[in-house]
Amino acid sequence: MCWSKAKWRQGAFTYRFSGVKFINSSKRIFVLKKGIYWDLDGSLTGVANSYTTWADKHNWHKDTCTLHNALENQEPDLTMMPAAPQHDSGGIDPSSSIFHVLQSPGALIHSRRNFSFITCLTPIRKFEIAYPEPFRVYLRQLNITNPDTQLTQTVEYEELEVFGWTFPVVANSRIEIMLNLVGLDFEEGAIRYGFSDLLSMKQREAMTAGQPVSPECFQLIVKSWSALNHYKLMAPDYEMVGTRRGADAAMKAKQQLAALKEPLTDVSLLSSPQNLPTLAHGMSNPETWSVTFRFPLSDTSLPMEQEPLSARFQARRCPDTGCTLGLPDMDFFWNHSIPWSIYFGSASAVLNQHLVINASDCVLFDMDGEVSIKNLTVFGKLSFDDSKDRTLQTDNIIVWGVLEVGTPQAPYGAQTGAVARIRLRGSVYDTQTYVYIEEQTLHNKLIAVAGEVNTFGSPVPDPWLWLESTIDKGATSACVQPSSGKVTWPAGSEVVFAPTEYDQPNSDVESRFLSSPAAWDGGRQCWLLKWTQGLSNRRFAGEFPSATTIMSHYVHSLQESIGLWFFSQSQ
Repeated sequence: MCWSKAKWRQGAFTYRFSGVKFINSSKRIFVLKKGIYWDLDGSLTGVANSYTTWADKHNWHKDTCTLHNALENQEPDLTMMPAAPQHDSGGIDPSSSIFHVLQSPGALIHSRRNFSFITCLTPIRKFEIAYPEPFRVYLRQLNITNPDTQLTQTVEYEELEVFGWTFPVVANSRIEIMLNLVGLDFEEGAIRYGFSDLLSMKQREAMTAGQPVSPECFQLIVKSWSALNHYKLMAPDYEMVGTRRGADAAMKAKQQLAALKEPLTDVSLLSSPQNLPTLAHGMSNPETWSVTFRFPLSDTSLPMEQEPLSARFQARRCPDTGCTLGLPDMDFFWNHSIPWSIYFGSASAVLNQHLVINASDCVLFDMDGEVSIKNLTVFGKLSFDDSKDRTLQTDNIIVWGVLEVGTPQAPYGAQTGAVARIRLRGSVYDTQTYVYIEEQTLHNKLIAVAGEVNTFGSPVPDPWLWLESTIDKGATSACVQPSSGKVTWPAGSEVVFAPTEYDQPNSDVESRFLSSPAAWDGGRQCWLLKWTQGLSNRRFAGEFPSATTIMSHYVHSLQESIGLWFFSQSQ
């Protein structure tokens, strides 16, 4: 596979091996992007007809799978947080394991599997959840839980090929899924178990050998935060068919959508998925819906070309006849906030630490002095207390949930004049502080937002001002024309001059710091601004309508209007 965003395969593909030989190499497997390695004769892993992949926690089945650790050759800590620093050994992999792993000491690895792998005698199949709705689920993480072990793996959204989530699952098992953000539920999505080509091949080989096809079943359990009325299931999903088979096959599949899969009348049968036909589904309670996939198919099923193990589900809050009472919109909700000082402790206790705010928690940043941490992952919510100035310094912040500074009803600092500052430090050359999500790097020194960032502050009059007259190269002062009266920019404010020469507009943008407060010039009837270092280029004023400079009160206006500064502090 190519290490390229444009050509990146989204994972959980199956690769078959037989007759493999290794010469002067103790390393045999380098797993990337959830690849599934099917060893037909044991020449790859030493176990014939076995399947090997990353040891996702929901796939840990002691009765059918063997677990390996590439570095320590012992069972890893399966209770480890999904976002934590990578193994600290660094350098070349010193173990005698057949697995090779990339290492980057100190990096932040999301959804990491602690360099552990599983080899299973039961088939491992690809499972897909594609084209989910509502739009707010895009880029969200998905929690996958094994209901028998209660172990949970968190996986990332794949935006290129799948437009959803794809991951390996062990046949003859069941999983529960739930979006990793409080209050956000699935409303619709396409699902598919396995590759139809591989399953067809399994059936052909069994028939050729005169043997019965060994059955497989898999149960998907969808959990919701809110109570739902019912689910609709339509099969097959014509978009999944069209992706593999083309437009004609997709149109034939679309015709099948008129026949909905009716839910089970006896929901107690859901507890024994191995006895259910494929795509049997139902709700065991208003927050839990299950659907079963089974192979081989019955004689009356669609041909494999029609992707009979694919379907599209829709979650409904109301009966088909409509709701007699209005239902509230889905929203993120937290019952109360927990002060940072209680949730994480003192500034010294978290110095240079990797911190995580859980999805169920809302944390209020209430620290008086500057707090310096290594990095922060927000699955829940982080807000800032505006009774005083607040400063948070970090290498990076990953926002899966909500980062909030002020609200429309209570703008930050509107009553207190307080300022919230987030300082990002680091260098692009410092690879040890990079952020990785599903083995892909976002580099460092960033706020990566898959969730929401909301900032509201008291408004500032005249954040943009027009030059009263053209100023030449080398100018250290200018008169500006306010629209709302007095200009209150103090000394030290940073002002930005927009370009008026269009050959190099980006490089023509300049900023300067005021050497004194803005002052009224009665003779010219304008507000006079002064700075020390002369401008590199002239700036046209209003007499040239096609090329007019707008002067922006940059940093000071940000301070008062949104109460949040983003600093880039180089090392």
